Amino acid sequence: MAFPISEIQYNKLFPNRNDIFTYQALVEAASKYPEFLNEGTDDTRLNELIAFLANVSHETTGGWPTAPGGPYAWGLHFAQEVGCETGNCTQYTDQNSRFKPEPGQTYQGRGAIQLSWNYNYGQASEAIFGDASVLLKEPSLVVQEPILAWQTAIWFWMTPQPPKPSCHEVMVGNPSAYDGDLFGETINIINGGVECGKGMNRQLENRIGFYKHFATQLNANVPPTLGSYCAFKK
Repeated sequence: MAFPISEIQYNKLFPNRNDIFTYQALVEAASKYPEFLNEGTDDTRLNELIAFLANVSHETTGGWPTAPGGPYAWGLHFAQEVGCETGNCTQYTDQNSRFKPEPGQTYQGRGAIQLSWNYNYGQASEAIFGDASVLLKEPSLVVQEPILAWQTAIWFWMTPQPPKPSCHEVMVGNPSAYDGDLFGETINIINGGVECGKGMNRQLENRIGFYKHFATQLNANVPPTLGSYCAFKK
């Protein structure tokens, strides 16, 4: 099945992206997860793509309210968490995890979904390479290899986060679940502890803004309850 958007459309959506986030790498990484963007109707597939791109765009945005082209023209701008480039972000280390951090390595946000914490690097590495130590020893590979920059994001999207389901399961599941706000539940899975259950807030509004921007560009319908499940989650 063809990828839901073309390279021309992709380039239009991300005019200010980092060089590592290539269309070819996205398609190649997606091919490693056959169910990603390949379940349900054409509308379901497109809605999942928009939800995925909106979330990763928020995580990597370089936009601001008066940015050239608008704030939503700056998704995928940063490949690594801003301020952590020199390896001074040691807060993402859990010494109690079975995925032990390597001395001298830091596990700040990297790649399209800004993979963070040693236990996520270890799990992703185990799933992708069959060896948890690869990314624990060299987490910077996520910002050096284009396919890996995307694959870590798709891995997280496709992998259940107990007790929560995977983002993919939500987007292709029962459309009446989560008060009809499937996108809101993907936000809850990704960063619910920070962004959900607190009403509308700047981070949540930015994700919603990206979703609406991409939906408009791709001629998709915008759900009427977009983000509300996250905002008012109890």
